[in-house]
Amino acid sequence: MARWLVPRLTGFRALHPGIDLHITSEVAVHDFARDGFDLAIRLGLGRWPGLQADLISRERLSPVCSPALLAQAPLATVGDLQAHTLLHDQPGDLWPRWLALAGASRSEAEAIVRAGPGFSDSALVLQAAAEGHGVALGRMFLASADITAGRLVKPFALDLPNDYSYWLAYPPAAGGQPRLAAFRDWVLAETSDWRIT
Repeated sequence: MARWLVPRLTGFRALHPGIDLHITSEVAVHDFARDGFDLAIRLGLGRWPGLQADLISRERLSPVCSPALLAQAPLATVGDLQAHTLLHDQPGDLWPRWLALAGASRSEAEAIVRAGPGFSDSALVLQAAAEGHGVALGRMFLASADITAGRLVKPFALDLPNDYSYWLAYPPAAGGQPRLAAFRDWVLAETSDWRIT
């Protein structure tokens, strides 16, 4: 999520110069009262006991790669993926799911999905793709800026809807705090186009 958030922080600061953000990047779900956090941005189903969750973005995934890699070996059909190194993100079943949606047979999918570098962080897999290390099944919400800037290309129109989405999570009692409300409202305004199902 930092890949989406950090480039936009100037806009938040311009609107709210009196609010200083302190950002940490961790996978663990925190105890808000104990750890001093006001809110978290989480990838999940939006169900965390005791927390309010506001949808930021429905997630969709699609193959992405660098323009240089695409120039070396085109991706006109799903079968063309066999000529490329696939970059793997978590969870590990994403490529098989996208290939099934694209109509690949089981044997074709098995031939395409083979060993390749694996990454535990979505930002890292997108960086590896932008640097030409292979084709990633990119999270479109995170990859959109790189696609717009031309660092990544999306060779197929087909997107795989992901069960997981991005959410703002916070204790319900904190929702009325002016600084939390300002950040929440800003994030939701910035991501309004991404909440379309």
